[in-house]
Amino acid sequence: MVPDSRKRPVTIVDSTLIECALTPGIDISPSEKIRIADLLAEAGVNEIEAGIPSHGVQASRQVRDIMKRHQDIRITCWIRATEEALEDAARCSVGSVHMSIPALKLRDRSDRDAREYINRKEALIIKAFEYFDNVSLGITDTLQADFILVLRLVAKALGVGVHRIRVTDTMGNREPSEIGHLVSELVTKTGGEVEFHGHNTRSQALQNSLAALDAGAGALSLAAGSLVKDEERPPSLEDLASALRFSDHYRTTLDYERIDGIHDELEKILADKVALKHRSDAMALLNN
Repeated sequence: MVPDSRKRPVTIVDSTLIECALTPGIDISPSEKIRIADLLAEAGVNEIEAGIPSHGVQASRQVRDIMKRHQDIRITCWIRATEEALEDAARCSVGSVHMSIPALKLRDRSDRDAREYINRKEALIIKAFEYFDNVSLGITDTLQADFILVLRLVAKALGVGVHRIRVTDTMGNREPSEIGHLVSELVTKTGGEVEFHGHNTRSQALQNSLAALDAGAGALSLAAGSLVKDEERPPSLEDLASALRFSDHYRTTLDYERIDGIHDELEKILADKVALKHRSDAMALLNN
């Protein structure tokens, strides 16, 4: 077996709490959110996206509470890249923020309009560093954007201190070869650290994540357990752990021995809520 010292490290970012917050019909109590974060920390993830401050006072309090319990790993709040969302996030008093921009904002623009938009986002990122030590930037459904504009934005972001760029496939309709090519181009042309976050609509999220690693991505964004039985969610932490545990190429900080036990408790929290959401969705379809 190849020694760990010769394997490339992979940062694991868990987005379970964000996926729950963005999924209508999944209602998790504050105490359950804290327990989920505790379990993820036990699993050995490097970063937990703990909440969306613009969802209200309780969401901001949740982010702070999780940070107080887990000061040895990065706790991040997730926001859309707007002035209002940044102001909400600043009140969380955490050290890290992830800012998300939709791909549609990076296409079908005149050169002048694109330049002004990218400059505004650069100024917003600079402002974010007034409140946060670490800022990452994501472009939702990156392959739908004009790649030239993506490169311009990424260059600006890295130039003012963004530590990682997230590319995503939230529609889940891209092939591993497409994801690999996108990541390779970004890594080669910008020199920045790239993270991949994909959804499982066509049952390829895990394969796309591994293709991103092979193309040079340094981080993966995942979600836990039953949440990803919903085909629109990211690949599961458990599946990735199985894929990487005996890898000759990559190493993580995941505690593979603990993940099975953690999985069982996460299932107890999430499974019924996901099932209830699916029953609610089915009833809505019938009623319509």
